[in-house]
Amino acid sequence: MLNTITGFEKLMQEHEVIMANTRQITGATDNLLALSDLQDSTVNFTDYQVSYLSDKRVNLKRAIASLRDGLMDHQSREEEMISPLVGITIIRAIKLQHREVLELLAEIDWILLNVSPVGILFNSSFLKQKMDIMCQLLSSHCARENSVLELLSR
Repeated sequence: MLNTITGFEKLMQEHEVIMANTRQITGATDNLLALSDLQDSTVNFTDYQVSYLSDKRVNLKRAIASLRDGLMDHQSREEEMISPLVGITIIRAIKLQHREVLELLAEIDWILLNVSPVGILFNSSFLKQKMDIMCQLLSSHCARENSVLELLSR
């Protein structure tokens, strides 16, 4: 039982790390939005500006990929640990939300991969909206899972 409780504590700590990573990604998206506001009327970008935007896009893409990979590992451990202890309905709901989060991250990743650096700048509001939805979804999901884990650890 002690090993299970330690596992639950580790999962809850991972939830904190996940939320910190989403805040960092949101900050990077906010930076793109701020750049977009500054660049509103200019359609011609210098090579330096395009390179700068490209670097921002690559860094954001790496952060998203890192979050996605970490979430996949976390979700797998979590599902394995919780499955024997909860009903089928609860584990299905957890798996459904895990899939929703990963699909949203895949959509964001697709945008970052397929839209030019300048296009990312002009679509930063849309990207920010997607990031906000992802953060809300992850935040509420982690809170619900923490509640389940706390109940199971008693």
